[in-house]
Amino acid sequence: MIKLIKLNSMIKELIKSRYSAIALVIISAVTLSPYLFNHSPLGIPLIVLGATVYITSHYTMGSAWSIEVEPKEELVNKGLFRHVRHPLYTGILIACLGLIMSTMSMQFTILFTFIIIPYLYARSLIEEKLLVKTLPGYAEYMKNTKMFIPKIL
Repeated sequence: MIKLIKLNSMIKELIKSRYSAIALVIISAVTLSPYLFNHSPLGIPLIVLGATVYITSHYTMGSAWSIEVEPKEELVNKGLFRHVRHPLYTGILIACLGLIMSTMSMQFTILFTFIIIPYLYARSLIEEKLLVKTLPGYAEYMKNTKMFIPKIL
C-alpha cells in the first residue's frame, strides 16, 4: 500500500513538472514525423483553430502562464477563460483532433486517447487542487465555468 502511495505521488510530481509537458511534445512529434509530408488537409482547420485557442489563451494569461503547475497570484477569467477553465488544454485537444484527421495515424490516435487526454485531465485536476487552496475566488469560478468545453464538460 505504501509503495502504491509513493508511486501515485511520483506520478503526480512528474505530471506537475515542466519535463512531462516537454516529453509529451517530443513523443507526439516523433509519433507524427512519418506523416510530415504525407497528410490530408482535412484536419488543418482544426489544427489552426486549436493553435489559435492556445495562443489566444496564453496571451490572455500574461504573466500567470507557466509550464509548471504552480500557485497563481491572479484569477484570469477574461477572454476564453470566461467560458472554460483550461482553454489552453482545449486548444491542444482541438489541434490533436486535427492532427488525427490529417494524418490518420493509428499510433497518434492511441497516444491521444490513452496518454494525452488522461495527462491533460490529470494535470488540470492537480492545478485546480492547488488553485482552490491558493487563489481567492477559484472555487467559485470552478462552480460557474466548465473545465474544457463550454456548457458541457
